[in-house]
Amino acid sequence: MDKSSDFSSSVVSMLNAAALIGFPIVAPILSAVNPLLQRVIERSFALFSRDTIATVECARLGIAYEKAVNTINNHMAQGDLLREDGFFDALNGSHYTKADEIIEACLKNVVNDAETQKSEVYGKFLGSVPFLGGYSASQLISLNSILRQLTIEDIENLKLFIDKELHDFSNLEQQVKKGGSAVDAHKFASFLHLKNVGLIARSAPFKLGMDLENEKITVIGKELLDIICS
Repeated sequence: MDKSSDFSSSVVSMLNAAALIGFPIVAPILSAVNPLLQRVIERSFALFSRDTIATVECARLGIAYEKAVNTINNHMAQGDLLREDGFFDALNGSHYTKADEIIEACLKNVVNDAETQKSEVYGKFLGSVPFLGGYSASQLISLNSILRQLTIEDIENLKLFIDKELHDFSNLEQQVKKGGSAVDAHKFASFLHLKNVGLIARSAPFKLGMDLENEKITVIGKELLDIICS
């Protein structure tokens, strides 16, 4: 067994200890996954050292790993095809691929992001990447970078802009300025953050202030939700 497979197995075994402090036991099943994808994902675990990774971080990796595997299996069950544009080809004569670049970035986010609920989101992103033939590696790295900046609350708030007509935000800014509730303040701050990272943007007619009534989800915002929520 190579180092990456050995480490990915250790991730699963360490989850029992993680469960003692409130994390679920995760047992990734790879039997249905394309062998190529299995090698790519498992090799990425070699990026992390068993001697330095914390148990809680290991648990988050396991959660993301399971979600990625389930996502890959779902794509394959639907008949989705792996991209055939050199995405899995070795770079510069090495065994490192564009897929490895993105999986490495995503798994590092899993380890470093203390919001454990996002581990499943990263796993969904990771499991969808091999089937996103219309995206370059740089674009996927960019989406991964944006995802790292979001909280679960941000993601849920972004979803509100899919069916914007169902929600009334017209008085939210004024309510917050008048010293409204903490819930309103957090929601407004989240909307500002979504705007700053380019996931919502203003449309005409233009007014001063945040003008939430005319803020719409951007193409990138829709793309990200399609990947992590579909």
